[in-house]
Amino acid sequence: MRLVGATLYALRIPFVESFSHSATERGCSDSIVVRVRDETGVEGFGEGAPRAYVTGETTETAWSHLADTLWPRVAERALPDASTLDAAGVPEGGVSTRSPPRCPTSG
Repeated sequence: MRLVGATLYALRIPFVESFSHSATERGCSDSIVVRVRDETGVEGFGEGAPRAYVTGETTETAWSHLADTLWPRVAERALPDASTLDAAGVPEGGVSTRSPPRCPTSG
């Protein structure tokens, strides 16, 4: 599989009511949606929600990283077919170095 196209969309979705918490006050949610297409025309979508007060990323820095760093690394490069990946995105027989997601527990 080769990814041959990508489109980035910046979304700003206003809240009905603003709210605040210890880190910031928010009146909207900013996200980046990524659409990728492989050489057969199959498309996939992903979303990220950069939050400067959480990760240090802004919509602008995340956009730049996606467009200038990540996309050039995967564009037109042979990638594993999705049918050979397990639920963690690891090729069958491969080893994942990622920790499984954890749910918060109450004390």
